[in-house]
Amino acid sequence: MYLITKHDGLPLKNLLEYKIPKLIHFSITGLGGTKWEPGVMKYNDLLDRIQEFIKQGLDPEMVTVRIDPIVPGVTLISDVENIVRRASEMGIKNIRFSVMDQYSTTKRFMEELGYDYSKFYDSKSLHARPEILQSIENKMLELKNKYGVNMSTCAEPFNVEGISKEACLSVAAINNMLGTSIPETATGKQRQLCSCYGGKTDLLRYDNKCASSCIYCYAHHNNNKNLNYYNEDGTLKDNPFTRTSESISNYKELNGVDLISLYDQGNKRISEVLDTLEDLTADERQTYLNEFAQ
Repeated sequence: MYLITKHDGLPLKNLLEYKIPKLIHFSITGLGGTKWEPGVMKYNDLLDRIQEFIKQGLDPEMVTVRIDPIVPGVTLISDVENIVRRASEMGIKNIRFSVMDQYSTTKRFMEELGYDYSKFYDSKSLHARPEILQSIENKMLELKNKYGVNMSTCAEPFNVEGISKEACLSVAAINNMLGTSIPETATGKQRQLCSCYGGKTDLLRYDNKCASSCIYCYAHHNNNKNLNYYNEDGTLKDNPFTRTSESISNYKELNGVDLISLYDQGNKRISEVLDTLEDLTADERQTYLNEFAQ
């Protein structure tokens, strides 16, 4: 299983529990919860949940954090460094980054929110100007050395020692994960500078809905209804997309009622009633308690 996702929560937890080879890429740009990524969790909240998954057994060596894309003039380098630092502290050593491309199909949506491409891109160029890319490249190399991570880039015209060029889904990764021997040349027809395996199939097609609703998305999901992770006061909502376990503690309070206390009282009372049933076997008793817990 190979996943690239901007989300986690219980749906992802269920996938991670499958006993199959897996590689997980978390896309964390630092723009979650802003107008550029309205349906994405803020990066510290997402990193908190990844850290919880690692505590629950997710191998950090299976994880790559993707700062993808960096948006010139919008992405804060301080946020990028915080993402790299926190990832390295969790034992995640693989960091991949890219810089936003100037797609004609998404340019209008970015400009409607005030983005000025002319400051960072030539009018007909897909990639940002060389001096912009060089500045980003130098900073990412600095972070690689500072935090001891593996730094790579995807589909970018970088050529500097210390930053490798990697495909999102490379032939080598597939062969290592599945024990296959697909030739390295099986990259197929991809976008410019992309070296992904040509036989890959995306689960999310262009005509599907995507609740991330990223404005820069070249698949035009920016107008889809986005996930809303936050309450009006800025606190994180409690729902399956923000939980990392189904513990009773996730339901501590509902409409002002302390459910933990209520559960404890009920469990005690059920036990007292069961104690009065002389013919009840131990297995039957446990079954009743389990049903109550459910």
